[in-house]
Amino acid sequence: MAARGLAAASLFALGLVACQGPDEYFRNALPGTGGTTSGSGTGGDNSGTGGDTGTGGIIATGGVPGTGGVVATGGIRGTGGITGGGGRATGGVTGGGGAAGARATGGVTGRAGAGGSVAAGGAGGAATCTGCKLEIQAYCQSASSTSAITVDVDVVNNSTTAVALNTVTFRYWFSMGAITDMPVLNINYAKIGSTLITSKFVALSPAVTGANEYLEIEFTKSAPTLALFSDTGEIQLAFHSTGYSSMFAPTQATDYSFQKCAAGEPTNMFNLAPTITGYINGTLAYGTEPM
Repeated sequence: MAARGLAAASLFALGLVACQGPDEYFRNALPGTGGTTSGSGTGGDNSGTGGDTGTGGIIATGGVPGTGGVVATGGIRGTGGITGGGGRATGGVTGGGGAAGARATGGVTGRAGAGGSVAAGGAGGAATCTGCKLEIQAYCQSASSTSAITVDVDVVNNSTTAVALNTVTFRYWFSMGAITDMPVLNINYAKIGSTLITSKFVALSPAVTGANEYLEIEFTKSAPTLALFSDTGEIQLAFHSTGYSSMFAPTQATDYSFQKCAAGEPTNMFNLAPTITGYINGTLAYGTEPM
């Protein structure tokens, strides 16, 4: 029966082909009958294939995204300095303290005329010269006399530049007993000429250690200039009261500037005398002032 149905369908289909074109055939073809229950029927040939599905236009791709600028890398981190190895440094030599500022010496008060009382000057201050431009050298002294002090001195230019001698002064510090007459200075010898030397005595009030007075030696405007590392040569000084009284009793040995001879020391040899202080233009340039 299935075969008869199939044959009848075929004849019918041929008739349709003869009466109309192929397009109509495909549009109006009848669906095939299902197969029997027991068998799988084949579908009719009238399933037309759909037309070709048109492909969509090519989706335009966006422009190539610009790549970001190269991210700048940070600067290279500097490595720490190399920690110095080595053993612990030994401490340097402890530097000496800076030079003490010079304490102003008291103003000089002029002495009264002969017969008057001795006017007291201001007290000297303690100060020490470092890197001194001058050197004061002296012979050592004995303390046998209580009526006169004698001292031989040499002034040396210890700098690398010339020093005008008329800017130089030096002081011999001593203690004097109560007297009514004036102290006076004799210049027994001076290699540069005694006429180029002037002097004055200055009383100190209050007194300082080892001194209540000092003798200050100055040089006149006619005095020569000391070339570097040159000196005045020997200057022999002797001072006493006008009446040669015992103005230094009981002894000179306690005077601040006294240069005591050591055992066996020659008495005609110059040695540094830092207690006889030297000045350039009034500023301490050698030695240490008493306190």
